[in-house]
Amino acid sequence: MARSERTHRETHRVRRLFAPLPALLLLFAMATYGSHALSFTADEPLHLIAGYAFLQEGKSSIWMMDIHGHPPLVNAWSALPVYIAEPNIPLASLYGWGWDVHVLEQAALQHFVPPERYEAAARIPIVLLTIVLAAAVYRWALDWWGMAGALTTVGVLIFDPTLLAHGRLTTTDVGLVSLGTVATICTIRWWRCQRWRYAVVLGVLLSAVSLAKASGVLWVAALALSSAAVGLWRRKPLRFWGQGLAIGVVGLVGIWAFYGFSIGSVGAFPVPVPAASHWRAVLMQTDSVDHRLVFAFGQRKTGRWWWYFPAAFAIKNPIPLIVALMASLARLWRMRLPAERLIAIGVWPSLYTVLAIGIGMNIGYRHMLPVHPWIALTIGGGAAWWHQSCGRHREVGKLFMQRAAMLGMSIWYVVGTLRVWPYEVAFFNELVGGPDQGHRYLVASNLDWGQGYKALRSYIDRTADDRRPMLSANYRTLPPTLYGVDADRLPPGEATQNLAAPLHPAPGLYALSIMSVQLGWPADQDLYAWFRELEPTARLGYSFFVYDVREPPVGWVAQCTVPTGPLTAHQIAEGFGSNEVRVIPFDCSQSWIYPAVGGYAGAYALHADHVQQREGVLWRQPRRPVPTDPFLQRRLSDARLSADLGRGTSTRPGLVLYEHVRSPTMPESTSVILQAAEQTAEAAKVNARLPVSFDGGLDLEGVIAYPDQSVYVVETWWRVASSSAFPARPFSIMGHLLLEPGQVMVGDGMGVANQDLLPGDRIVQVHRFSAVDGQVVWFRAGVYWLDTLDRWSCSSMPDADAVFVRLGPSE
Repeated sequence: MARSERTHRETHRVRRLFAPLPALLLLFAMATYGSHALSFTADEPLHLIAGYAFLQEGKSSIWMMDIHGHPPLVNAWSALPVYIAEPNIPLASLYGWGWDVHVLEQAALQHFVPPERYEAAARIPIVLLTIVLAAAVYRWALDWWGMAGALTTVGVLIFDPTLLAHGRLTTTDVGLVSLGTVATICTIRWWRCQRWRYAVVLGVLLSAVSLAKASGVLWVAALALSSAAVGLWRRKPLRFWGQGLAIGVVGLVGIWAFYGFSIGSVGAFPVPVPAASHWRAVLMQTDSVDHRLVFAFGQRKTGRWWWYFPAAFAIKNPIPLIVALMASLARLWRMRLPAERLIAIGVWPSLYTVLAIGIGMNIGYRHMLPVHPWIALTIGGGAAWWHQSCGRHREVGKLFMQRAAMLGMSIWYVVGTLRVWPYEVAFFNELVGGPDQGHRYLVASNLDWGQGYKALRSYIDRTADDRRPMLSANYRTLPPTLYGVDADRLPPGEATQNLAAPLHPAPGLYALSIMSVQLGWPADQDLYAWFRELEPTARLGYSFFVYDVREPPVGWVAQCTVPTGPLTAHQIAEGFGSNEVRVIPFDCSQSWIYPAVGGYAGAYALHADHVQQREGVLWRQPRRPVPTDPFLQRRLSDARLSADLGRGTSTRPGLVLYEHVRSPTMPESTSVILQAAEQTAEAAKVNARLPVSFDGGLDLEGVIAYPDQSVYVVETWWRVASSSAFPARPFSIMGHLLLEPGQVMVGDGMGVANQDLLPGDRIVQVHRFSAVDGQVVWFRAGVYWLDTLDRWSCSSMPDADAVFVRLGPSE
């Protein structure tokens, strides 16, 4: 009987240990097969080369850390298969060795061809670390929550898009999380029983965490603070604090030993310190945050936003994951958990998040990956409680509804991740419209990290024509030729040609990385602003936007001079690629112009003061600039926003550009009275219809009223009919509102200089009046010379010099 019970226990233990094996195999398959579709991301080649250099040259390669900014432990692990297969790549003799790691990277990449071979070899070690992470978290959850909670935990983890995205890349993110999670499990066990073997192992693990990535110091700091909280809360004895000090000493000695017990200077610190290269790398990464250009929610800046990681958490995680986390936290908060579990679940992730927000790098949500094992563990705890409570439920209907809801959320979670496989790096949830809209909120490693070169190569081969594509790839030194992408290079990067006519690029095929489009680079953040407002022809791997530009060059630029003309003549010629562009200054507060030259293919330039402030919102796309004046809104309704350059520079103010894509909607013809302006309209009879020609060379084509509660607006539409340009004699458009009895409101004006007008141009003049209520409204229009105030006669009736239009009572 005892043997049977022992056998049963042994079988149960083995079943518990091997239960997650199918899930781990699925994780391995998704990670490895998915990596075949991805080209090297921006950081992978340098990580691979740094690790290979450390394996080949040892301490003499440490100089790379001062520029690369990453300790070599995980890099060396990922480069190990490549080094075993090809140990003789002569890195130390390549150009750039010893002084510039990015120049060295360019030279070394010539030895890593074809790249697909090295991708697979260098990524497998990271995939194995991802498996170790999932297995460790499963074992952790098994101790805490039992089988149901552990299986839920590992299920949440393997379909976590952030973990899947970075669990197959040759970077240091998952290496840090794997080692850090194992160190955390060891820390929790040490909290329960202070044994010296745990303390020594923990010290070694903490040194490994620090050597995995520069930000490992955040992990170690959070664990140290959590341990102090446990010691104070549970009033641990002196042994606890003594072993804690020993753990710190072992960790520091482990870091020092890894660097061969070297000593050197660190910044302005007055004395040499052990493992100086390591601390210089940590400081370099911390200092670099203030110099990195970051795009988030339509904004661009260098430095940090306190809200970056919270906002990224809300849109970069599946909604079912967030809901399950909130529900599990609420449930576990009401349970009487041991102090160690409360601190591990609540204090450590909170401390790490606070440290990441305060001193972390706002360049990617991947820097919050360390809290994801805790998210999965917390959801596993909530699932374990729910599983236990289901056994006690006696209401069949309520139990069925709960299970159906859980099943639906689980399917949503799994399908939501699989629908972007293998491009999980681009995952965005439904709050912002999914990955197709993610570029409006975050870029860089949140979306476009260079993973789309293979997709771009396939697209070019599939749609080959006589046009040579123009390519912009904002991925530091990763060359497109590594993947056989043959194209003319556009900025950023060395050996690139300038983008001709950036305010309206010439026809051609443009392949632009999403990061280039949204971020630009510090030297010119708005070089690709025109493309930001254009729907791409193709989207490749959530990494490249392809634009098949066929629009002809613009024939004119109409520039509003209020409060000032935003572009100089040189900027217009350079921005639109021609010195022959017709430039028309006008006052958009009182007039609008539709030039005839070039048809309606032209652009309007307005100072940023004419549009309302833009701000991002979480649940929809960041707001587009909208003109504040209703008159401008009406006139721009037929135009397309072509560039939002709202941020001014040292050479120009902020502005917005609109391009006309179709002819304006003309007002309908209406009946009018032609007579002398001094006469009244009440007794007259209708004797004409618009349009009406005036002998000075203008045709009145339409009159439209826009009554409002606070203002009464009338727009008159005019067309230049003269066969030659106007003489240098200024004129104005007459616009009078006639009220009963004999009251006249004057709204004359002209916002375009006569010397800037050409035959065929259309002018819309706005006449603003005080609001009138319940009165018959007549409008009197005409034209007169400003120097003599002589009015122009109507061509069809020489005795008439005014047009009367009944607009009806004010509404």
